[in-house]
Amino acid sequence: MADTHFDSYETPSSARALRHLKLVSYFANHYSVDLVIHGGDLNDGAKPKDISIADIKRAMNAIKLCHRPFIVLQGNHDDNSGYARDETNNNADQVITNDEAKPLRLDQFSQWLDVPTGSENPNNAVFGSYDVPNSNVTIIVLDGFDMADVSEPNHESFRHGHTDYTMQQRDWLVKKLADIPSNRKIAVFDHLTVKGIKETEWKFDDFKSLYENTGAKSYQEAAERSGLIYTALVDNQAQKHNILGFFSGHTHRDNYADSGNIHFATIACDIADRGDGREARDYDGDDLNEYAWEVIQLNPTNTNGKMVIQHRFGRSEQDENVQNGHIDSESYLGEWSIN
Repeated sequence: MADTHFDSYETPSSARALRHLKLVSYFANHYSVDLVIHGGDLNDGAKPKDISIADIKRAMNAIKLCHRPFIVLQGNHDDNSGYARDETNNNADQVITNDEAKPLRLDQFSQWLDVPTGSENPNNAVFGSYDVPNSNVTIIVLDGFDMADVSEPNHESFRHGHTDYTMQQRDWLVKKLADIPSNRKIAVFDHLTVKGIKETEWKFDDFKSLYENTGAKSYQEAAERSGLIYTALVDNQAQKHNILGFFSGHTHRDNYADSGNIHFATIACDIADRGDGREARDYDGDDLNEYAWEVIQLNPTNTNGKMVIQHRFGRSEQDENVQNGHIDSESYLGEWSIN
């Protein structure tokens, strides 16, 4: 799941987001999934800092009900920088700092995610790896908002506004990929995709202006570092051919692309309400802000069948096409293999 944007103080209907978090936890607990992953933007970050911190705690407690290994990725909303930028005239005191975020988020699941520390991870970013027990699958988690705190931020320096990766994260990724043998399969998760995927490679080619593809001059160095992440993954795939897929959220819509011989997939959001509550959300399949989550089934040794199967729960792009837990629509690819 991704993009719950939980905001318990927004509207009464936002309680739905908390129920969905608990629903996923219930499913994971009772059906023994191997790992629960939240793809970032856990909270909306659109309130004063103390309220956003309370939102994070409530949402994390809901995920913990799964009683399974879990990981929560870093999203652009999670540090409250959108509120600090747009509502308080760039007040850095309203941003949840990297040191403050660590006990709230990263420390809650670091027993499962093998996270670099110290000089290898100066910003306490959420990146690392997890070897799924009793399998030949390694999960790689990346942090597309790996940036230092800014004491006097401006519009361009907030995490809410752009992507970035440190060179330490890129160097860690290169080494990690080199250490994983070719007979071990990899699934990569990030809040957003990386620079290097051509617009024409996406099923829906509306990615031109997204964070990793921005044309804003002040963001180009950061975007180029995103491109280094893409290059590291593509180089590994060319050599070892063991990346099952790259999964992300952020866009609130299903989409997919095959680029560099890697399958990239974005998923719909699991958000309840971004408005003021006066207009009820419907379930006609056309609303990008309707809840959805999925179980990703990895079959890494099934070379004669589908190595990756996505089972969708909740909203789909074309609800009438949901068949037996799979979705046959233009924007959602329910299953694939690597060649």
